[in-house]
Amino acid sequence: MSYPDWINEEGIPYVFTPYDVYKYRGNLLSGSIVTQFKTRRTEILQQEWVRGLYRLSYRSIQSLQKFLVEVIEPGEMMRLEAVIDGELNTVPSNGQPVRLRQGHYQFTKVRQFKSSFPKDKGCAYFVSYYSTALLQDLGITDHDLHCSPRPMPERMLHIIHEALHHPHSGSVTDIYYRKLVTELVFIHLTSELIILPAELSEKDIAAIYQADAILAKDLSEHYSIPQLSGMAGTNAFKLKRGFRLVFKMGVFARLLFRRMEHAKMLLATTPKPIKEVAYESGYSTVGGFINAFRKRFGSTPLDWREANNKSGSGNNSVQREM
Repeated sequence: MSYPDWINEEGIPYVFTPYDVYKYRGNLLSGSIVTQFKTRRTEILQQEWVRGLYRLSYRSIQSLQKFLVEVIEPGEMMRLEAVIDGELNTVPSNGQPVRLRQGHYQFTKVRQFKSSFPKDKGCAYFVSYYSTALLQDLGITDHDLHCSPRPMPERMLHIIHEALHHPHSGSVTDIYYRKLVTELVFIHLTSELIILPAELSEKDIAAIYQADAILAKDLSEHYSIPQLSGMAGTNAFKLKRGFRLVFKMGVFARLLFRRMEHAKMLLATTPKPIKEVAYESGYSTVGGFINAFRKRFGSTPLDWREANNKSGSGNNSVQREM
């Protein structure tokens, strides 16, 4: 089972060791192998889910000093790279520099490149790999997918968020990830190119996506506008204005949207009790969750789940207890 090679400026490969996932509090690809490289100033965490026709990865880099690394990707696979946090700057061994900002993605097949990270600014990004056999099975080619960095469509953001928080395990995970990598390709091929608001600078847009990633990381948190804007490196006015321009909704509405989407995923694909769904969707009380769900969808979570199951799209073994 091969993973990316990470090589320092002296040409020496980094040595990764197994990481205890029970101590990890960040995004986690369920069922993946988690490894770590760590020094006093630098930490790299990589999560890898590997199958023959496809693979998934989530990588997090943090450093207290300017950091340069060479990465050699395994195999001849097309890959989608999507930045969740920070910025990914790469220089391919035979091409032009590429800047992949937060909330953006690209499809590429470049195997070897150097990445640089500024002092005290980390990066986290999601990678989905596609073998030639899988692409042939889907009836597409590398050329159909290749694209330079562009903003992620809303549906792509949601799918990647689900991948990093989904509740499945065992053989269901393989089925789920296979569906996910296929859906990401479909979204890319069918979505119109997103034009971001010209009123916002690149720095403003990066801050908006940063704030959205903060909301998605812990749905139970309800930050004030000043708190969230400070964490994202902007001010309250730009945050509120930016959310309405980029996501077409306010900050609290965006948090509610993410909570409801996560709740629907749990209701449709798991037999978890309503109380557990409420907690995992960011609600401290079942009553508050039910009221919010009914207000948004016009039915209780249990009624919505049962209607979903009758249509054949849900989990058949539903637990009714609250």
